[in-house]
Amino acid sequence: MYTLKELSDKAFQELLDSGLSYKTVYGANWYIWNRLIRLHGEDALFEEWMVYDYCEDYFGKDIYVIDKCKLTQCEKRYVLAFNNLLQSNKNIPFKKLNYHYHRDFLLDHDANQLLEEYLKLSKEDGNSERTLENKRKRIRNFLIDSDFKSLTKESLRQYLNKRMTVMNKTAYVIEMRLIRRFLIFAYEKSAISKDILLAWPDNMSSIKNKDIPSAYTIEEIRELLISARDFKYEDNHLRNYAVLCLTAYSGIRASDVANLKFENIDWRKNEIRIIQHKTKRMHVIPLLPEIGNPIIEYIKRERRSSSKYVFTTEKGQKLNTYMITYIVNTYFSNAPFDLKGRHYGPHTLRHSIATNLINNSVSAFSVANVLGHSNTNCIQIYAKVDMEGLKKCVLEVPYRV
Repeated sequence: MYTLKELSDKAFQELLDSGLSYKTVYGANWYIWNRLIRLHGEDALFEEWMVYDYCEDYFGKDIYVIDKCKLTQCEKRYVLAFNNLLQSNKNIPFKKLNYHYHRDFLLDHDANQLLEEYLKLSKEDGNSERTLENKRKRIRNFLIDSDFKSLTKESLRQYLNKRMTVMNKTAYVIEMRLIRRFLIFAYEKSAISKDILLAWPDNMSSIKNKDIPSAYTIEEIRELLISARDFKYEDNHLRNYAVLCLTAYSGIRASDVANLKFENIDWRKNEIRIIQHKTKRMHVIPLLPEIGNPIIEYIKRERRSSSKYVFTTEKGQKLNTYMITYIVNTYFSNAPFDLKGRHYGPHTLRHSIATNLINNSVSAFSVANVLGHSNTNCIQIYAKVDMEGLKKCVLEVPYRV
């Protein structure tokens, strides 16, 4: 048998080993266990009745025989914390968990069902697993921290104001945009009143507008490519120039550049076929001479690796996303034009392609195909853009050097 102090220390370490943060274990577990220690003394031998008696005295009812869905948030926290203590006392190993497992326990049944319906709809709209998990985490935290079951106009505003104080502007706008979409869904499902939806702050739109992604003109991209051709890295100049050309002409993500394999390149059909890292969807890119020629030159004159990946280090290891970003950022840092405080990097090149295509009156659906975006609604209405249409869209971005 363990004393209360020994068991608390043991359970604390086991939860840390399972993957929980120190802050989570301390705030959501040890803080509650310590109430037992103060009541019985740290040298008292632990017995299960201590947990049940304490909860019944503290809450005035036996919360262990009540359905979890009918417990308050506070009651759920105590049950979860004491369950962890009981599990450690029985020497049952904790699974490799994370903070969000514990948050799931605190989520109300009706709110959880609403969240699952929303995620199901998002999946049908083509969201990747990574995006779905991000939505799950953010919305779940909102549902719990805002006490969604009792959500009012005032409590919604308080939640939004609190989040604004602990997040940077970009992250805040992204999260609020997601929560607003979820609230619209909740209203359509009659889970909230229209008053709550109308309580959304008017200044949210102005905050959003300030975070318009940076973009560069066709002429600026042309100048960047010309200067990059003459810019000499100490090493790997041809590789880095090929990376820039691929990113600038195709607009594919840095992760997809890093993961590009020779098997993805069809030299006969002049196509690059990749499974996008973010969306896990097939994306076909026209292999323009402005993309293919720098790659060929890099392979013939500089590349020494036998790796299946196109872009590698001198030791034959594939470049990662951070290396791709660093390469593009270096070219931008030495650009012959004024950046005017704009962001730069692979994703900025991607956004620049979209902006310039739209400015040239290319349809939004064609732009989505060029960049590998998926939109179920568009796909249901329109037929797929053929390869000639894609080539036309890409060729109309005249980044010729």
